[in-house]
Amino acid sequence: MFPNISWIDFGNFCEKCKIIDGKGVTLSTVDRAFIAANVAVEGQKLSEDNPTNALSRFEFLEILARLAHSKFVETKICPTYEEAMTKLLEEHIFPHANPEPWQEFRDELLWTIDVNDVLEVNLEGLKKVYTNYHEPRKKYMTMNDAMSLMMKDTNLGLIEKDAIYCFGMCKMSVIYEQENMWQYKQLKFVELLELMGRITHQKFKDHPELHESLTLAQKIEHVLDSVLRMVGVERKDVQNNVVEESESDDDY
Repeated sequence: MFPNISWIDFGNFCEKCKIIDGKGVTLSTVDRAFIAANVAVEGQKLSEDNPTNALSRFEFLEILARLAHSKFVETKICPTYEEAMTKLLEEHIFPHANPEPWQEFRDELLWTIDVNDVLEVNLEGLKKVYTNYHEPRKKYMTMNDAMSLMMKDTNLGLIEKDAIYCFGMCKMSVIYEQENMWQYKQLKFVELLELMGRITHQKFKDHPELHESLTLAQKIEHVLDSVLRMVGVERKDVQNNVVEESESDDDY
């Protein structure tokens, strides 16, 4: 279903955010809004990447506007769409949605010198992993390839839900997703590097004693042991080269 949101998942999202109140918004209201947001306007392209039983990103924004209208405009609580949408976001979406730290994970944990050192010293091995999924007319990894890597081809043993989560979190937003949905289905090499960090973070959540005591770089080394073994490569350790300071710096 990635990167779309299924009917069931959106219904659960509405309950979690307390949008359904039995008055302005009922389950039937959500169902009608879901159908309306999925109706293709004249001239709009239809494709398997935008199924009628799921929401793409722009349809997700549309259905929120529809629900804001039902919840606040039709009940005379707010006079305009703008006020209704603002109220929905401030009172229901932002307090209850609790999104995962997508960019924060990169800034605070992944994009560090220690993690870079571990990935860089093992770059050739990871390139071999990436090209292992190439075919004569396919010089990239697909989402299915990444899922196989996480669930079948190694002993990482991620369940499907966690594997989809890791794949999705290592992708950047696609601006024109209807025309470029293929970008969500392909994994670039730089995204494979981030995927190593996402897999690591997800796996070690189940081991709080290690999750707190080891750095992300140290934990990535454990994941690389499994991933690189798939292509017959042993993980390389980072060599810490300490440059001694000259006793007479003034001479320079």
